[in-house]
Amino acid sequence: MSRYHETVLVKEAIEGLHIEKGAKYIDTTLGNGGHVMEILQEGGSVLGIDLDPSMIEIARKRLEGQKNFKLIHGNFTEIDKIAKENDFAPVMGILFDLGVSNIHLKDLERGFSFENPKANLDMRIDPTTQGVKASDLLNALREDQLRNLFEITLDPGSAKWLAGRVIFSRNEKPINTVGDLLEITHGLKTGKTNLREATLPF
Repeated sequence: MSRYHETVLVKEAIEGLHIEKGAKYIDTTLGNGGHVMEILQEGGSVLGIDLDPSMIEIARKRLEGQKNFKLIHGNFTEIDKIAKENDFAPVMGILFDLGVSNIHLKDLERGFSFENPKANLDMRIDPTTQGVKASDLLNALREDQLRNLFEITLDPGSAKWLAGRVIFSRNEKPINTVGDLLEITHGLKTGKTNLREATLPF
């Protein structure tokens, strides 16, 4: 299992779910199946959902030989519909492990990583259902919209500065790659000395 991303807080999650043998559980953010594996080993049945089709395939390979699970490509916002369509009710527990996986961050082609400046600035979890790329947002949003977007992770002053840089840069040429955004963020002051200046904007 060492080739798989290590699932965090497994012990705490499993303890919180109070797994009962034969009972049904839903993992709304499947990832590579680490939590599902633990639930299955405790005797539960699992419906795993993930928006990223590549994660579904990784988890499917990891769970080969296991029983009592079903993996569905979908969005947990439709959990009720997915559970009904798969006759998966009633359930004893639901797990939400929110956030981007290290697998995404280490993927050199999808725009989540700094390591490949030539990669398209995509950042979509599911390219089959999400039509808007990160580069689309940077090239289309108004300055006030960009400022609101960056204020999710930056202080208002830094967000305003960065929004202005984006507007200036895209007037020169479209923003398409990881390298384009790295160049735009150069000189950003975040007050976080232990982070690269591009980390919070990304």
